[in-house]
Amino acid sequence: MSTSTMITQNPPINSLFAPRTTNTSTPSATPIPRIRPYKDFLTAALHRRFVRAAGVTFIICWFYSFIFSTSGSLIWSWFPIGPAGIRALLLFAPCLAVFIVRVANMHVATTSGGLTQILKKPGTTLHTVGWYVWSAWFYGEIFIWTRGSSGSIELGWVDPGRSGYERPRMNENPIFLRCLFVLMGLGQASLHLSRDYDAIDLSEGNGLSKRRNALLSYLGVQDQTLDKLPRSARVLVENSGLIADRAFKLVFCGTVMAHSPFYFIVVRRMAWRWTYAIGRTVFRELPPTSPPTGLVNVVRLAWQAFYSSLLLVALWEASNTIFDITVPQPPTKKGEPLTSEIKDARGAVVHRSADPNGSLLNGLKAKREIPKAFAFWELSLISKDFEARRKTIYTEVDRRDGSAWEQICQVCLSEIRAIKVRITEANRPALSSAQQKEQELRRQQHEHLIGREAEEQQIVGLRKIADRPVVNDAAVFARGSNGSPFAVSNLARSIGQSPGSDAALPVARKALQWSADRALSRADQERLAKVGTGDGFIAQKSQGYILQFLRSPAGEPFRKTFDRQVAGVILGSGPATNKRNIIYASEALTQLVMCSLAEDSYGSVSKDVAEIVRTLTEVVDAVEKFVGHEAKAHWTDVSFREETRWQVATEAAEVLQVLRSGLERIVLAFGEYAGSIGLSKKEVREAREAAVGSRGGAGALPASKEKAAIGAGERSREVERRPEMQEATSRRRRN
Repeated sequence: MSTSTMITQNPPINSLFAPRTTNTSTPSATPIPRIRPYKDFLTAALHRRFVRAAGVTFIICWFYSFIFSTSGSLIWSWFPIGPAGIRALLLFAPCLAVFIVRVANMHVATTSGGLTQILKKPGTTLHTVGWYVWSAWFYGEIFIWTRGSSGSIELGWVDPGRSGYERPRMNENPIFLRCLFVLMGLGQASLHLSRDYDAIDLSEGNGLSKRRNALLSYLGVQDQTLDKLPRSARVLVENSGLIADRAFKLVFCGTVMAHSPFYFIVVRRMAWRWTYAIGRTVFRELPPTSPPTGLVNVVRLAWQAFYSSLLLVALWEASNTIFDITVPQPPTKKGEPLTSEIKDARGAVVHRSADPNGSLLNGLKAKREIPKAFAFWELSLISKDFEARRKTIYTEVDRRDGSAWEQICQVCLSEIRAIKVRITEANRPALSSAQQKEQELRRQQHEHLIGREAEEQQIVGLRKIADRPVVNDAAVFARGSNGSPFAVSNLARSIGQSPGSDAALPVARKALQWSADRALSRADQERLAKVGTGDGFIAQKSQGYILQFLRSPAGEPFRKTFDRQVAGVILGSGPATNKRNIIYASEALTQLVMCSLAEDSYGSVSKDVAEIVRTLTEVVDAVEKFVGHEAKAHWTDVSFREETRWQVATEAAEVLQVLRSGLERIVLAFGEYAGSIGLSKKEVREAREAAVGSRGGAGALPASKEKAAIGAGERSREVERRPEMQEATSRRRRN
């Protein structure tokens, strides 16, 4: 027997330094890899994109620094190490304020906006307004400082006056400009909230900007020339026309129409007192008190106000555009999914991930909106573009909470099933109100019958004259215990037990009628009665004014359009539900099912195909019925027409088209295996009808014009010509 065996069987009692041969002879358990949360991958990616956006914005601030330069030297006006660099850093602070607002309030784009969403989140509104006002004020201080550094006294704090006979006085021109910049901040904050700048578009084509710049088309700039630029620069140049248009409109409304009344009527006295109190602590030569001195060099001041405000709003719009370009990019890194382990050409790991699918599942089940949306986007990309990573979804069958496919399938189906749940909840109030009325009527009838039976069962005899006992002689003049509160409660109880009866006593009614007859004629009484019931002249005029206001541009935030109402039900209004999640879940589920014909070696997908087909069929039917018949337009939607339901509900139509397309592909691929996978002939027929839109008001297909023009037979042949369908057909023929 060897020495190591002897030590293992009979270890010495006091041998503290004996060799531990048992650790080397027995195998150790493999440690379970820690699943890295999905937010760790996403946070690192968003940090890199934020830094990239800040770098592009700093280049614009450097250009602004060159414009603000008052140096006579051409080199020092743009050289970064010097005054130009300091001005650029200072000008970057207003842009950083915009980025803070965007990061703090970032959410996935939805259509359930409007004034109601702004009022629901007062903290977000105040946060946005505060940062924009601070950004405008800081920009104004930089502009006034750069203009005053050139030796000009037009924007200085103190006007020294003419030497010899004029005393120094406070200059009102910079106060006028500061108030203008604050007003611009309030205006931009209101536009930021109303246009929902905080929303990010997670669609795959969000970086492909439309050619909105008419100037580029007029100059004949070719698309090939723009494609040579970096992506951020190209999209920024293409959107420069839109940025200039928005900036000019806001500046024109602010400087020409709103600022003069706002300044001279509202804030002039208050702003003058505050500024004068600060200025006199610095410049002691100013008199103790002084009224506003008035504006000087009005023409030059108007030009400074116009172009400085235009540059400020353009800087805000450019910052928002750069954020929209840089941040919502696909969840990939170095051409691979964000949660995948990436190696370089030499095989060295540059991006480590112990459990890629575990991290992805962590993101799909996240409660927060942004990680969940990016996780669904990554799942859609994996199912379409990354074959090696897609195969791991089929092969990982020994996970703790079920196989990777089972968990992904349930997450995607729950996202799709939620549509029908929300539609049912939206239709429930109308049904419950009718049921409540019927139940209330039955309850009143039941109580009436019980009361009659109890009355008949009473002892026959004389009825009581009063419910209270006889009052003693000593208590005749004493105040009763059941005073006015008890009388009021008895009166209210009698009114509640007798619905529809008049609360007024007969004597009071006669007195009111006698007074009305003495004061008003019968015609006047009838006219006032019509006004009180809402059928009179005043009610009609007020309704007309309200409708006119809703039709005007000012009433747009108060309109609850049919599209917004339907989208709020179908797409959801919660923090973790949106259109992109539903679309990506449907696309990923469909693609994984189709690719399982060639890649699923274990047959894990086939047992869930029946459930997927049933779910898609039910949801498609529910969406068709809700948008086509059940959804009712809100009274504030003054432009709604019944025949334009599908044309108005664009987002619901887009989601329905994706669900139909996925259902059609699955039915065409697995239709002949319906019996073996658990589908009856009736279910297959209903699924086919739902896929082509021949059930329940499918006369107006919510598809695009190209898809609507293709018949059911042509669309079937189009699907059969796809590569995955041809591969599935050849595989069936071989079998």
